[in-house]
Amino acid sequence: MIVVVVICLVQIMSKGKTDLYVLAVSYIPDSELGNYTEKLEKTLEQYCPDFDGNGKVKVEVNFADKTVEAVKAAAELDSAEAQMIIGDYNFSEWLTQNKDIKSIFVDQSDKCHENMLYKDCGILMNQTELAEKAGWKDCPDYIFIFVRNELNNDSGKIKKNAKNRERAEIVLQNILDNNVVNPVAENE
Repeated sequence: MIVVVVICLVQIMSKGKTDLYVLAVSYIPDSELGNYTEKLEKTLEQYCPDFDGNGKVKVEVNFADKTVEAVKAAAELDSAEAQMIIGDYNFSEWLTQNKDIKSIFVDQSDKCHENMLYKDCGILMNQTELAEKAGWKDCPDYIFIFVRNELNNDSGKIKKNAKNRERAEIVLQNILDNNVVNPVAENE
């Protein structure tokens, strides 16, 4: 009995915390984005520091598409976890209906050339090394990387959102600079 408890505790403790949560959303039928979720996780780990200091880097990418319904995407967006969003054109258009995109996502116009941007907030993924390193050599030019803006309805999640947003911005800057901070993930 004690042995079972010890084994369970070791498994729980060694599971590893997630350093960065990412939401990947596609509203395009048969989008390839969902096929690259696992590869994107491993590739994003190359750009992600060990934020929690446990000696392991873990990135979790959750995928939602229109067939899974907008409810899952809305729930993920409402959580404090996913501050980095990888989404397609249709998703961003749906999300920003009757809203200014800069009220939802951080303005990135000071970080890169305007040819890499979608409405100043989304960074064209195929203009970074991320897509190619994830094996997505023909990544279309309508997949964007966003970082969420601070929302007014964060309902008590402001500190968690701020911490996760800061992590997302650090990883995004590493992507833009092609700064691999976790070479172990690159060799896996």
